[in-house]
Amino acid sequence: MRPNPIIQNAIAILVLATLSVSAQSGSRPVNERSLDYSRIHFGDRIEVDIVGSLQDDWSGSLGPEGFLSGYQLLDEPLYALCMTTDELSAALTERLSKLIKRPEVVVRITDKTNRPPAVLTGAVRSPRKFQLRRPVRLQEILILAGGLGDKSSGSVQIYRPGGLSCAAGEAVNRAAGRFIDVEIAKLLAGSPEANPEIGSGDLVTVLEASPIFIVGGVASPGQISTRGDMTLSRVIDSAGGLLSSAEPTRIRVFKRGGSDAPVEYNLLRIRAGSDSDPRIDAFDVIDVPQKGRSRSFTSPYLRELPQGTPSLELPVTIID
Repeated sequence: MRPNPIIQNAIAILVLATLSVSAQSGSRPVNERSLDYSRIHFGDRIEVDIVGSLQDDWSGSLGPEGFLSGYQLLDEPLYALCMTTDELSAALTERLSKLIKRPEVVVRITDKTNRPPAVLTGAVRSPRKFQLRRPVRLQEILILAGGLGDKSSGSVQIYRPGGLSCAAGEAVNRAAGRFIDVEIAKLLAGSPEANPEIGSGDLVTVLEASPIFIVGGVASPGQISTRGDMTLSRVIDSAGGLLSSAEPTRIRVFKRGGSDAPVEYNLLRIRAGSDSDPRIDAFDVIDVPQKGRSRSFTSPYLRELPQGTPSLELPVTIID
């Protein structure tokens, strides 16, 4: 039967509680390089102070390639992305010593509010953006987004663009983007590998379960979200079971990508163990006939499902 909304809410609260307890552990995945929020990121406002020489001071930010943008004293561009302020100060001291005798260079990051936000979308209760000003892990942003939505498939995919976040020990970060895949079951079980740090610019998507459609003589016809292996009897149970008017011996399954000719099954024989319970795949359509109603010989399958692109006009949460 379809889950009771009260039970669903109770499960959601339990999941959030589990995430909250686990999030406090602060465990770190094996061999993971911790992200370093003190380093220079895209969007930072940088101040360069040449002690005793006001005319040579500079304030600005990184250009799109990660170089200091617009500092006219430099004879060549200086790559500063993911440097610490001390590393950049040393590099500038070496460069400017050609122009200034024994320069004393002080570098500060004066504004971090324009760093690219991490974006959380997909099957969560409240998709949003996060301005990160301290280390944060996947668990915490899921909690702040209200937890998992009803259509979650149990998987999370994180896309980390190259150069938008800085790992400890990396003075220069030119790495290409990469994907990180996480299983929610492992996250809830407390696996450190399933709870990665989230960096500036990360695109975090809680994947939605693919649908199965069921029409005709069931209590709740419509769309069923697939989680794990689904069989004909499980889908019918998830739709609330058969109506008294249903004809259980003539249930048809239209396979996605197949011909319009359906495969017919006898649910009574399946329940009795005489016939095997067939696997139902994502986007299959189950047609349960009803007594006294004529049945169509064409597939009810929706060949073109509406595809929505999640809007990035999301609320912003500051984590500091």
